[in-house]
Amino acid sequence: MAGVKDLLPLKTNARDRLETHQLLVVGIPPFGKGFAAAVAAHRDEQFRRRVTVTDTLPLKKEDDTRASIDFVCFVASMQSRLSLEKVRESLQAIVPEEQGFLVMGRWALVVLNSSDPSRFALTLDDVNGFAKSNELPVLFGGSLDDAKAMDFLAGRVATLLRRAARENGVSPLFGMASSSRPDV
Repeated sequence: MAGVKDLLPLKTNARDRLETHQLLVVGIPPFGKGFAAAVAAHRDEQFRRRVTVTDTLPLKKEDDTRASIDFVCFVASMQSRLSLEKVRESLQAIVPEEQGFLVMGRWALVVLNSSDPSRFALTLDDVNGFAKSNELPVLFGGSLDDAKAMDFLAGRVATLLRRAARENGVSPLFGMASSSRPDV
């Protein structure tokens, strides 16, 4: 007679094996690639993450073997109108059957270079209005050159990524604030 384990197609992870979560970072160079590097470098012993970077969406359909994506992080800069415009274009390129991903708390907008208002090309109203109209949580952070600020943001994104992957059964919507700014 078959045991319960044989009947249920449950995916389980051994305690000694780390699960890999998929993060997609969407943002124009140098912001997207720079932030992706910060996330990849962030130390977290609880899980591994695979980070994919693209300038815009949709992704090319060349690789059908690509792993499913757990979380999408759009990256813009307060010093670049083009960066927010590319994020806007990427959101418009999402087909309706993928838009449910937004509602499930699996997307966020990271805004870099938010610590020096004298160099802003965007206003906070531009960013907050865009985020509100697209129902995106926003994480504000400093410069790519500020290692402490990038590590803080990478840690926040790692937390959101774990929640999006429903690690430990936690909903991705739990604990997501509409905005977060580091005190660094």
